[in-house]
Amino acid sequence: MRKVIWGRIIFEKMNLLCYKKTMKKYIFLVTILLIFSGFTFSQEKIEKIEIIGNDRVSSETILYYLTVKEGDYFDPSQLRQDFRILWSTGFFSYLKMEEEDGANGKIIKIIVKENPIIKAVNYKGGKKVKEDEIIDKLKEEDVSLLPYSYYNPVKIKKVEKVIKDLLIEKGLPYGKVKVETKKIGKNEVEVNFIIDEGPKVRVASIEFEGLKGIRPSELIWAMKEIKPHTPLYWVMKKDVFSRAKLEKDLENIKKKLKELGYMEAEVGEPKIVEVEKRTFYLKKQKMVKIIIPIKRGPRYRLGKIKFEGNKALPSKILRKFIKLKEGDFYSTKAIEDGIDEIRKVYLYQGYFYFQIFPIENLNPKDRIVDLTLAIRENEICYLGKLEFKGNNYTKDKVLRREFLLREGDRFSTLLFENSLMRMKQLGLVEIEKMPDVKPDPKDYTKIDVTVYVKELQRQNIQFSAGYSGYEGTFVSLSYSTVNFLGTGESFEIMLLTGGRTKNYSFSFTEPYFLDYPISLGGSIYDRWINLPFLYNRKSKGFSFICGARIKSFWRTNISYGYERVKVSDINENLPWFYDPYYAYYALAERTVSSLTWTIYRSTVDSPLNPTRGTLYLVSARLGGTFLGGDISLINPRVEWTWYKPLRKHVIGFHIELQYVKPLEGQVLPFWEKFYLGGERSIRGFEIYSIGPRNERGANIGGNKTFVFNAEYKIPVGGPLQLILFYDMGNAYGIDEKISLSNVYSSMGLEARIFVPALRIPFRLIFAYNPRTVRPTDSHFAVRFGVGTTF
Repeated sequence: MRKVIWGRIIFEKMNLLCYKKTMKKYIFLVTILLIFSGFTFSQEKIEKIEIIGNDRVSSETILYYLTVKEGDYFDPSQLRQDFRILWSTGFFSYLKMEEEDGANGKIIKIIVKENPIIKAVNYKGGKKVKEDEIIDKLKEEDVSLLPYSYYNPVKIKKVEKVIKDLLIEKGLPYGKVKVETKKIGKNEVEVNFIIDEGPKVRVASIEFEGLKGIRPSELIWAMKEIKPHTPLYWVMKKDVFSRAKLEKDLENIKKKLKELGYMEAEVGEPKIVEVEKRTFYLKKQKMVKIIIPIKRGPRYRLGKIKFEGNKALPSKILRKFIKLKEGDFYSTKAIEDGIDEIRKVYLYQGYFYFQIFPIENLNPKDRIVDLTLAIRENEICYLGKLEFKGNNYTKDKVLRREFLLREGDRFSTLLFENSLMRMKQLGLVEIEKMPDVKPDPKDYTKIDVTVYVKELQRQNIQFSAGYSGYEGTFVSLSYSTVNFLGTGESFEIMLLTGGRTKNYSFSFTEPYFLDYPISLGGSIYDRWINLPFLYNRKSKGFSFICGARIKSFWRTNISYGYERVKVSDINENLPWFYDPYYAYYALAERTVSSLTWTIYRSTVDSPLNPTRGTLYLVSARLGGTFLGGDISLINPRVEWTWYKPLRKHVIGFHIELQYVKPLEGQVLPFWEKFYLGGERSIRGFEIYSIGPRNERGANIGGNKTFVFNAEYKIPVGGPLQLILFYDMGNAYGIDEKISLSNVYSSMGLEARIFVPALRIPFRLIFAYNPRTVRPTDSHFAVRFGVGTTF
């Protein structure tokens, strides 16, 4: 009974306690609701929004940018946010928001003054900083200032800063930019940026602090952007100071130090000191001296090299590509070059997705770098689809037969690159842009290739007149095509008459006879040539040629030539004028029947305007009575040509050696001897003026020749090139030895204009000849020419 009573008492007390807690919650909620409702009833609404002062910018546009609307509760913080949004549009030069009490709430007044419209933007006064460069720089910096946009002082300041940065980048740190705003209509302005470039700041010298054991010239050579003031660097515009370029060169210096083995080298902040120095043309000018602090640290040597992940090629073979030996001073360049060679070997074998990661482990205590080359060979890839685009006239098979890859072959990058070069060598098309090389979406081991080509001028009907060293004053009419019927055949008819040459010829070549890699060709001709101060040579004949590709870029051909030769107007100062045996060749028409065998390898990329590649050529011409001719001789010839691009410039070298010897006890006919000079050999001299001379001073011709040519091509713009050249060579008598101490040389500048429609270059040559043929000859010469020297 007591338990029941106590249970009731406890139950009732618990109910009472719960009731009290529930009542407290209700009271709290009611209080919150009363406070909130009181706040709501006390908050005013926006009765009206008025916009004052706008003209071009419509009220609807301004209201669009506002987050508050008429009828919304008035909230000052929200209005402040809307103020910032409107100001950021750039529409206004003045903006103010006011509030006042209305009959049913708040009236918001937005008072504005619009920015004017920019009618035009002009950049004036810039000679070295062009308008196009400014516009490109603005796009790069994502700054836009266009006509018919709103004038914005902040944006104007940004443009001004971009131009100043561009001036500094161009080496014009003293340049100034002035902004002029001119009213030209109702709320319209013209914005002019007046650019005063100021003087260029040149670099007087570059010095290094803390450099021990390293020649300063090595680091200056490593600097690609900035060089000290010298005539050469002045021409190359490398002596102009620029902070941005200096930053790049600091990285180049650090890279060079690592190439020398200083793996922990640090390059400090350079000091720029203003100095006064005379230029190489003796004008006093303010320049800067750059002082670069170097903390070179210890020099490391190569430790062990380990290869990981290679399966296709053993480590012993891969190790041969790293030219450094264990214990040699470490060089990041030597390692990078070795890695590039390894990468090429794998790519050449079809490992298109090949990857290699160098891991350098420095041991400061022993000053050793242990190198691990982690290799991921990945899958072998194959050529999928091969397509050509842009060959509207040239048939696909003409281009495909130059490709060393077929669909389904391993995709070797070496064969692919060589295939593109062989296409260019045809002279029918040029590569318009980089080919598309991408994996098949359905099978990533298949690589699809699209080659974009542009067809060159294939037909040429030409009527021309002019002057050149070899032809003299001439008139010519010709028709030629290098892509007859769209299958690559060449066909030419030439009619030329000039003061020194007459040439009437017809020739035809089939590069792929019956679709086999065998070329067949032939020509017939009737020529007359005047060799000044020597003799006139008239010849009629024909020739046949058959050639074949041996492998890759190796080709061979054999040709047969038959011609009837007659000479006249022999110079009376020549020995054969009085010699009865020589008269045997001069008084009657003679027959030359000969075979010429040639083998050559050419990777020269273009027959018209070469930029890279090498040519090796050996040939031998054999003439004899056994072929039905009157003249028996042998004429071997060796030729080497090499081109290499240097950024946008091209350097080229050429060497040619020839020798001719009579056979069967004959005396060599004088018209088979060698006479050098002219734009096709040593371009500063008159044609055929170089050779051994007799006591009368007449050129008697040589039995052997040596010619060396060097060119440095600089593209100026469009078809125009400037070429620095150096030619050297001579023709030697039968008893003379080829000697570099007995040569004629010529050096100078050539302006060359290539005309694609005519497929030939026209040349104006300014030459200096250290040694002259005759004592009375001038050392300076100006020549006109057509074609190329090599």
